[in-house]
Amino acid sequence: MAEEVLTGAVDTTGFHENAGPVVKAALSRCSLEGRFDFRQMASDYVVSQLGPEMYKALALSANTLIRVTGHEASEPMRNPIQAIAGVWCAFSGWAGFSEEIESRMANPEEYDESVRRVPKRIRPRPSQPRLDRWTDELKALPSDELEAERRRCRAAIEAALKVNPDMRRVDVYSMNGGQRIHLFATRMDSEWFDMVLPRRGTGQTERQDGELSQDEIDAADHALKRYAIALRTCPEKYITRTFLLNNTPGESRGRAKSSNWLLEKVLTVCEDSFGSWADRQVKLVTSRARKISRKSPWAKAETFAGLNKRALLWRLNRAKEWLNDEAIR
Repeated sequence: MAEEVLTGAVDTTGFHENAGPVVKAALSRCSLEGRFDFRQMASDYVVSQLGPEMYKALALSANTLIRVTGHEASEPMRNPIQAIAGVWCAFSGWAGFSEEIESRMANPEEYDESVRRVPKRIRPRPSQPRLDRWTDELKALPSDELEAERRRCRAAIEAALKVNPDMRRVDVYSMNGGQRIHLFATRMDSEWFDMVLPRRGTGQTERQDGELSQDEIDAADHALKRYAIALRTCPEKYITRTFLLNNTPGESRGRAKSSNWLLEKVLTVCEDSFGSWADRQVKLVTSRARKISRKSPWAKAETFAGLNKRALLWRLNRAKEWLNDEAIR
């Protein structure tokens, strides 16, 4: 094949633009192109076409075959012998290859579309979500049927509440047909549902008399103790609401307001803002610096006054570095 190219026996017009797609189409017909294990299958295919000795002599690996096919992500093929060997693996000669080249030159778009690999499994388009479909069905019901559905859902929830007065809104899902009942209650009858089974942690069930249970008093006391321990053991710490709520029943609510007014009061007083934290750091740094040298600028609060946030943080870090250096001496 190489001699035929050198002697001009083969018309190479159009090879540059069309050789890669044509070889790629031939491999696709052999069920190689597009496989997740293409490299392994391509290596076995090349060995079967060329033989083990020629395969080693030409170094025509699976990666080289990918370059012959002209993949966009691969480097261009520069070795003409390997390119001719790739054509041989796909067509066993110039005859079939030339016919394919002429076919693609006539209409490249039509040729590429005809050899495009179609996946064996085509996933259908996702249908409308079930809850949205149910909502549309409920909204389309006549008024008498909608009212009957409302009575049925209310009766089911009220019956469940008689069995378990402490049930939560999420427990409706575990009822017979609970998903559709919960959907109707939240989207079509929300006012009644909020009144009968209010959300927890939203303040809707907050007591008006101000009485607290022992667990709520313990939670507030726990937050105070954590605040005192933090100031004593690690005064550099930025004390957050999450830190104070750690290991309490309300820690998962994050920044949601609790119905425990005493705990909220403790959190408001103890939670750090940048200003309260910065004031504590300035007092801490200046007190430590005065123990080393009262003449040091780090021992004076005026050194940290009138600064913006960035400048204050930078100056505090400089002061702490100086304190660490003095502690080593």
